[in-house]
Amino acid sequence: QELPTPGTAAERQTFDALRTAGQTLQRLDAHLVGDISLTPLSALAHRLVQRLLANHGIPRNITELRALANEVSGPDAPMPTADDLFDAVELATHLYVMQEAGERFRPTGNLAEAVAATEQLARLRNQLPTKTTRTDETERLQQFSTPPDYAYAVSWVANLQPEDVVLEPSAGTGALAIFPPWAVGMDQVYVNELAPRRLEALDALGFRHISNVDAAFLYSLLSASRQQPPTVVVMNPPFSSQQGQRFAHVGARHVEEALKFLAPGGRLVAIVGGGRGIDGPRGGMSFANPTFRDWWRRIQEHYTVRANIAVSGDVYRKMGTTFGTRVIVIDKGPPTIPDSVLQGEAQSIPDLLRLLEG
Repeated sequence: QELPTPGTAAERQTFDALRTAGQTLQRLDAHLVGDISLTPLSALAHRLVQRLLANHGIPRNITELRALANEVSGPDAPMPTADDLFDAVELATHLYVMQEAGERFRPTGNLAEAVAATEQLARLRNQLPTKTTRTDETERLQQFSTPPDYAYAVSWVANLQPEDVVLEPSAGTGALAIFPPWAVGMDQVYVNELAPRRLEALDALGFRHISNVDAAFLYSLLSASRQQPPTVVVMNPPFSSQQGQRFAHVGARHVEEALKFLAPGGRLVAIVGGGRGIDGPRGGMSFANPTFRDWWRRIQEHYTVRANIAVSGDVYRKMGTTFGTRVIVIDKGPPTIPDSVLQGEAQSIPDLLRLLEG
């Protein structure tokens, strides 16, 4: 059925996102009649989306996932790695959210609507298999994807406007990037991902602007390519490992590169390391952590830091870790006014939204 011709800017963005989601799923459905040949990742994701749409649930562990992958691709296909299997789960989740979203998951509603959306997405998260296997690539590139309810919250906090241009510098399989199109349209969302294996997922989701550079050098690499500076950056950078080399300021470096590229007056919302539970308020990229004290001082001298909120590690349990995180909100504006930064602790995503309202 043809969608009605959109009128307002908001209607045009919804139309654009719905059309992209529909075209993506139609492209996957074409595999069933032999029009195209899907890769094993897309084929397994397609089967998982079908199960979600039919309310049949999806496999709850890696053994069941391998069995389903074997059923989809055939016994002669190469054995998928754990990364392949969980990337397929993530891609299926994103496709399902894009198909089912409509107005429910538009990240521009009021607080009550945002809380309701994250509660629905948390129920979806809890249906997913727990990632129990970490490969060398997962560790080297710190590929801990953002849970869907957390990803929605980041876009909501970004306060997206129809004219915004959005960048996700470490897009992974697209978790953070699938919500902005409902506010700004797919053509105003740019995604970057270093791992070639995950670029396939971004392409399958229908993103039109995909780059493949090291986000630790984002400003120099993307500004040289004449890419339009974003007005909003949403990101979940690696916390402490860069191409296998571990050092504490990896996440801070990625954030600073994104801030350089951000347009004046723009906003950055990032999920960064929060430390272990025993670290308390001094954990991760808190203002109290001596490791980041000088970095934060410099950032506050050049930008407007709005918030630094600790988030419970329980939010990430399904993604294979309970390491705590923080949400930081930084505007590319004047220096930060002393004692003006919103701080606190959130035990859940609805708690985070309530803390950050406004």
